[in-house]
Amino acid sequence: MKIALIVAGGSGKRMGSYMPKQFLEIAGKPILLHTLAVFEKICEQIVLVLPQAEFDTWQSIAKKHRYTFKGYLVAGGETRYQSVKNGLQCLIEQNFTEDTLVAIHDGVRPFVKPEVIEKSFEIAQKQGSAVASVPLKDSIRLLKNALEQSENVPREQFRLIQTPQTFLLGKIWQAFQQVPDSEKITDDASVFEQAGFSVTLIEGNYENIKITTPEDLLWAEILTKK
Repeated sequence: MKIALIVAGGSGKRMGSYMPKQFLEIAGKPILLHTLAVFEKICEQIVLVLPQAEFDTWQSIAKKHRYTFKGYLVAGGETRYQSVKNGLQCLIEQNFTEDTLVAIHDGVRPFVKPEVIEKSFEIAQKQGSAVASVPLKDSIRLLKNALEQSENVPREQFRLIQTPQTFLLGKIWQAFQQVPDSEKITDDASVFEQAGFSVTLIEGNYENIKITTPEDLLWAEILTKK
């Protein structure tokens, strides 16, 4: 079974908005609804993780846009790690099997291509994991002393990591049981790797931006029109 675990626990601080960024509109529709629409065409089930305090707002937005959510609505935690863990726990409590495929995705990445999602499920079924990523376009430098000292490093050795990050449920749940939350945990692949599992990268798509700042919102409007 293919399941999407959509994490939408962001605030509007970096966006400079009073409204959580997942509820901001592009092309007349909240970002979160754009994201859900992509996964609903592919996945048999969806788990949506939102802050408990935003449940009423979500219900109002869904009603306004005549949208009926048919998946599991789960309360998030104080960190992204805890929010994902809560979503995974929901699946465990609902008795989904260990070989269930779970695509963990940011609610504010509405431009992921369907073929990337499909590929992530295909590879995760074989390898246990599949993490979307793209090559760097720009040159990068390694800081040695703030901006005063740095050195060039080959960009070919690095990848920009995106979501979805797709795993076999049994393995990713085991990883979240073993690895505690910390500053070193930047994404779900970090948890998976620290638990001793191997992370497999797949090609993502450059349009799959994470809408976090006002500049991202401008790009999102352009991509929506495209």
